[in-house]
Amino acid sequence: EMSGGVKDMVVTQCLMDHTDRGLRVKTRRGRGNTAVIDGLVFRNVEMRGVKAPFVINMFYFCDPDGHGPYVQCRVTMRDVSITFDPNAKEGQAAMADNRPLVKKLAIYAENVKEIDLHNVKIEGYEGERLHFVNVGHFEED
Repeated sequence: EMSGGVKDMVVTQCLMDHTDRGLRVKTRRGRGNTAVIDGLVFRNVEMRGVKAPFVINMFYFCDPDGHGPYVQCRVTMRDVSITFDPNAKEGQAAMADNRPLVKKLAIYAENVKEIDLHNVKIEGYEGERLHFVNVGHFEED
């Protein structure tokens, strides 16, 4: 879990075996203007029977002020590369109540005022690359 951002971090040589979550970046939006994820690299990671291989979770209610309007803010991603396993199986997206089963879902965002994507590459996804619900401004280069 983070509140002040993550920059230039490499995670390598990991095995996740039959866990609920594989790689998870967890923060709550509104925790500060320096909460930027930049240069985060996952390399040589093997997952077996993992329900949700990769999750960035920025919207959860950990206390009463989690419902406040400030948690709907800006999301910026820079220099991100995601490649889906060709044999990925369908499952429930992590932290997504009352949603259909998904497989190789690229970027899904809901209730965000602004999203900026810079050098974000996604390979092997199925369906729409970007699926937004109640998103204000969007910018991508």
